[in-house]
Amino acid sequence: MSRTSSIVLPLLVSVATAGALAAPPGEISGVTFTDATTLAWSADPAADDYNIYRGTIAAIARGGELRCVADEIVATSADAPQLPPPGSALAWLVSGESADGEGPLGTATSGA
Repeated sequence: MSRTSSIVLPLLVSVATAGALAAPPGEISGVTFTDATTLAWSADPAADDYNIYRGTIAAIARGGELRCVADEIVATSADAPQLPPPGSALAWLVSGESADGEGPLGTATSGA
């Protein structure tokens, strides 16, 4: 008759606890031109980097899309040298981005 033996090993179970879900950065505030060609904004501690979007006011009013003109900027300012076409105006918007996604572009004329 053969004998068998059993070894009992402890079972480790890892259970994820419910916590706050990660979210992208909020709206970027303080967007302004510091001189004729430098766009600057306030830092958002939740953002790893920033994206800059541009579009003409007329195109935006018609529901046209903004174009991303710079992305993954780690500073809180960037060169924005393009002048608007004659008879028009450009809008510049900044979003924050993190591993959790891209934040909103803002909902008010102040950019917030």
